This record gives sequence, C-alpha cells and structure tokens, in this order.
Amino acid sequence: MDWGGGGDEANGFLKIVHDKTGLVTKNEGYAGATWQDGDSQTYSAVDRINTIISEGRTYDLYCFMMGTNGGSNVDKGETSADTTTMCGAIRYCMEKLKAYHPTAYILVCLPPQRAEGNENQEQVNKVIKAIVESYSVKTLDVYHHSGIVPNTTIANIGYLSDGLHLGENGITMLGNLLASEVKYLLCF
Repeated sequence: MDWGGGGDEANGFLKIVHDKTGLVTKNEGYAGATWQDGDSQTYSAVDRINTIISEGRTYDLYCFMMGTNGGSNVDKGETSADTTTMCGAIRYCMEKLKAYHPTAYILVCLPPQRAEGNENQEQVNKVIKAIVESYSVKTLDVYHHSGIVPNTTIANIGYLSDGLHLGENGITMLGNLLASEVKYLLCF
C-alpha cells in the first residue's frame, strides 16, 4: 500500500512540497518501515541512514516521519548502541546524522492521528519528541497541528484512506503543512 509520500514527479505530499518550494525532494521512505532494526525489517530508519552515509549522499534537510509502525510509548533509556528498539534507533539516527552532516537541518514529523490505537500514538509521539529535542532537533507535530484526523461516522473526510494511511485530503494537508515548515527552516 502506498503511504502517500510520492516525490517530485509522483503524486504525494512530497510533490506538494516540491511544487510549493521548488526544492528537489527524495523519498527514502517505505510503507511499513520502523525506526528500529529487527523483525525482518529491511527499510528501517537505521538502514536508510546507514545507506545514505555509506553512499556519501547529503541533503540540506533530512525529514523523518516514523513511529506509527513499531512505536514504543515508553523510553527505557536505550542508547544508540541498541538499534533494535525505537528509542535506541532514534538516538542512533540523530547521532549518526549530526556527526555525518553537522550543518544539515533535521526535522522529525510526529505521526498523525489514526482510527485505532490513537491514544497510544499520542504517547509514542511524546517519546519521539523528547528524544529528538534532546538532540536539538525540531519536530513538526502532525498529530496535534495538521488537522489530519480519522474519519468519523458523521463525515467521511478522506484524511486517512483506511484509518491509518493518508487519504487524498490527508496528503494535501500534510504536503501544505510540510511545505510551510520547510520554507521556514530553510529561510525562504
């Protein structure tokens, strides 16, 4: 299932960012990916960061939107040496990126609301936010400030296609929000 990211040429929220900012975007995300390694995870955030570094690629802005899959609502203080937990993996990604490209911007988008497990998602987002902000990394609170909410029995508003993945209206809302944040971060 497409998770709505897209890119410069493919429809999704990154195409909206591209169209509104003129920036080249590169979608490194994969549906079903987690921050952490393990559980047959081949496209974790840890894996993506290792690949970017090993290939010597650099970007002006690194943006993450992770934590719906395999999210943890408790930080047990795992260090960056433990990439099999969400908290350890987040620390690993922040430390590796900051060491590799210290002048780049890093933005972590806290996942939006969802139909099932919504209260847990809010707790997971608090854990993510606390960790990344301890590295002086900015968060974009998509959960509270995007307007992306699950469909209700009153209205089928199309923000989420299946209660979890972004629908057409959710893609548009996230694209617009992210484009504004990118313009702000990169000062244009």
